[in-house]
Order: sequence, then structure tokens, then C-alpha cells
Amino acid sequence: MLGRLIKPRYLELANSWKAVGLTWFGAGAISLVWLCDWQAVMGYVPYVKDKYIKEEGEES
Repeated sequence: MLGRLIKPRYLELANSWKAVGLTWFGAGAISLVWLCDWQAVMGYVPYVKDKYIKEEGEES
């Protein structure tokens, strides 16, 4: 069905740019984590989140 809507030439172009798109997406995701509060993002990673749990009265 997708072949009817999009010409085969454009599907070939999309396939050839797949690696480039994934690279840009990865760089953008890393940049977003860097720009945001990285501890809040890493709090969802199971192995890492225990390292950021603060005890009562602890500052930083």
C-alpha cells in the first residue's frame, strides 16, 4: 500500500538516509539529556537511579 502512495525512487532514498537519520536522532537525544536535568532523566534507568537517591538532610 505504501508503494502506491510513494514512488519506489523515494523509498530507495529513504533507505539510503536511514543511518544518517538515526545518527542525528541519537545526537539529538544525547543533547536533550545534556541540556535537561540529567539526574532526572537518569532516575528512570534502573541500575543508575539508586545512586541519586538522597538521604534525609543530605545536600547537593
